[in-house]
Amino acid sequence: MPFIATQEVTTLAESAGGTHISLYMPTVRAGRETRQNPTRFKNLLKRAREELTSGQVGPGELERLIDPVEHYGAQPEVWKRQQEGLAIFTSPQVFRVIQVPFEVEEFVTAGPRFHLKPILQLLLGDTDYYVLTLGLGGCRLYRGNRFSIETVEVPGMPKGMEDVLQYDDIESPHKTGQRMPGRHGTQNTAIHAHATADEKLKRDMDRYLRRVERSVSEHLNGSHEPLVLAGTDYVLPIYRQHNRYAQLLDEDIAVNPNSLDPTSLRDAVWERVEPRYEERRREAVDRYHSSKDHGRTADGLEDLVPAAMSARIQTIFARSDTHVWGTMAADGSSAEIHTVKQPGDVDLVDAVVVESLRRGAEVYIDTEEVPAEENAAAAVLRY
Repeated sequence: MPFIATQEVTTLAESAGGTHISLYMPTVRAGRETRQNPTRFKNLLKRAREELTSGQVGPGELERLIDPVEHYGAQPEVWKRQQEGLAIFTSPQVFRVIQVPFEVEEFVTAGPRFHLKPILQLLLGDTDYYVLTLGLGGCRLYRGNRFSIETVEVPGMPKGMEDVLQYDDIESPHKTGQRMPGRHGTQNTAIHAHATADEKLKRDMDRYLRRVERSVSEHLNGSHEPLVLAGTDYVLPIYRQHNRYAQLLDEDIAVNPNSLDPTSLRDAVWERVEPRYEERRREAVDRYHSSKDHGRTADGLEDLVPAAMSARIQTIFARSDTHVWGTMAADGSSAEIHTVKQPGDVDLVDAVVVESLRRGAEVYIDTEEVPAEENAAAAVLRY
């Protein structure tokens, strides 16, 4: 599901030694306009050479770092399968390309660490959810977020109702009920046989969905993400009767589960879970204001950098489009802000957000109300 994992962010953040170049570019994913991608990419490389040779990177080193980037862009097929944005990271030890499912600002920077803030929305935990599609022919559990969705393998989940029933000693429906009078004095068992078949189907469905629920609940044990059900209206209420997962949402998606492709399923689920996360963001902002009254907040980067490096940040808010350039002490105990970017500078906002995320902080990027209006970032401190 994720286009990048938290562990990979950690790896990129820890990459040390030599110059680290980060390139971001908006791209076109389909249609005739995809022909713009390679042209825009060439212009981006030209801009990178112009900007990075002006005192930041030596010409020989720059060419060694740009060479794999240029080779990537020279392959025509890569431009036929893009998302809305592209991020490329290159250093003496690393070359990594990430397709980003939202538009990014065109941006080039070089320094002692990669610039990662624009892609962090791909893995922030405040948008994750599960969705379970329910049908008699099979069920599937997915994990997703606002940008992507993928299937999850659930041990013991039956492949369908027949998978549950095939090993049971089940009698086929037959006319064993009381004989009932028919018209003109004839005997008719059809009504009773029909009722018996309906009752058996309900029992079979109940047995099947109970087995599905047990496997899902065991798999999700310890999880806190919301779960949404998608299925037909005669299956959903039976599953709910047996559900034990505390984060099951009230609003279902009533649909034939086979009629939704993954993208449509992702969009339908996001409509239902987004209000829940918006409420969580508002609560986080409220906690910031409450904590500020007790002296447990920080909103200056001189304070935020050592707090992030010492794992003191509990919740951090940041703007993705704001850059504050400067340097950090080797041990992370202090920061120096520069009004103009200098060789060797890093975006201190980016560093604070990445280091906070690595140390387990709750991160909000581009929340409508960043609490510190005059600053690029603000945080609630653990102590």
